[in-house]
Amino acid sequence: MKTAQEIINEKGSEMVCVSPDTILIEAIQIMVDKRIGSILVRQGGEIIGKWTEGDLLERIVVSDFDIHQVKIEDVMTRDFPTAPHTATVFSLMDRFLETRTRHLMIKRGEKYIGILSIGDAVRACLKEKDHELEVLSSQASWEYYEEWRSKKIK
Repeated sequence: MKTAQEIINEKGSEMVCVSPDTILIEAIQIMVDKRIGSILVRQGGEIIGKWTEGDLLERIVVSDFDIHQVKIEDVMTRDFPTAPHTATVFSLMDRFLETRTRHLMIKRGEKYIGILSIGDAVRACLKEKDHELEVLSSQASWEYYEEWRSKKIK
């Protein structure tokens, strides 16, 4: 069964980051250009926060909220859900459901090695199930049954 590390290896481990003093509209433009739903905030080599499209939806209704003025450090999430690099596809799915989030930071030891979206986990889960079905189909084919039956009759 695939692990978080293997999923990251397949999709790529690039983590799109900005500095804490980035103006929000600049971060949003990067997200749009890269077609991603979250962006990380890095300071001195350490990831200190995350900002998502969901955060934008929560903030946009605040009357004095201006994406052209606000710095990302003022609105980023500092505490975000994580999973270990050894987490299996199904434990990742459980973690997404448990935390009710769409992005998980993946850790190896104390270092972040990538970020997975719920879409990444669903895709990996479907591939896992597809592989299981292929194995079961090959084991339970009509030819297998016919061969087994003829061996048993002899």
